[in-house]
Amino acid sequence: MKTSLFTLFLGFLTAPSLFGHVRIDSPNGGEQLQGQSSFSILWVDVVDHGPNVSYEIEFSSDGGNTWETVVLGLPYTGGTSSYLWQVPDLATDRARIRVGMRLDPNTLHADISDANFEIQPSYQVYGLATPHMGVEPQLIGEGLPQAGQRISLHLTMAAADRSSLWLIGRRKAQQSLHGLAIWINPDLAQRRGRVDAYGEESLSWLLPTSLTGQRIYVQVGLDSLPSASSSAGLAFEVLP
Repeated sequence: MKTSLFTLFLGFLTAPSLFGHVRIDSPNGGEQLQGQSSFSILWVDVVDHGPNVSYEIEFSSDGGNTWETVVLGLPYTGGTSSYLWQVPDLATDRARIRVGMRLDPNTLHADISDANFEIQPSYQVYGLATPHMGVEPQLIGEGLPQAGQRISLHLTMAAADRSSLWLIGRRKAQQSLHGLAIWINPDLAQRRGRVDAYGEESLSWLLPTSLTGQRIYVQVGLDSLPSASSSAGLAFEVLP
């Protein structure tokens, strides 16, 4: 049987195995995701191996050098599949997803995001912390910073049994030459409290819907004189 070079070339291009058995559609590179949010990972079966296959998903925060398991044993759906992923709350511009199609214990076909995508943490500690007795206080946010919802802010590793001053605004404190915070008047909220015997304190705050899309800075200092004592800062963007 006579076969032209053109026919061979066309068959080579259209062979499914050349392009892999599974293909990631999203996230496939260039996306900007928010930590703690939900995102649908989408993939397509390029080669349909039938209902006996399962899927597994892995995540990398360093461009594919290391991987951690997101989920194993997802059932066969055929065609286009999806998985609702809880995006980890971290900062990276080298995130990638790998989707594997498991045929049997020894056979796995996989695809990786074509390029890196970015994850922005819901809360970011900025350069404000001033150590006290060699210990640097930490300010931690819990819960998705969503307009109309309450968030919980926690101060830890601070000096114990001290009065505290919480400032919430749309501008952040600046640093002096000695690393101490130069404080500003907050335009959103101001609270006084007290750090407990374990060096911890919490504050719950309702995010007004009018702040949607704006960046908020939380600053807390001890003894009502933050520039001369322990202090910590946290920033986040209010989500719709």
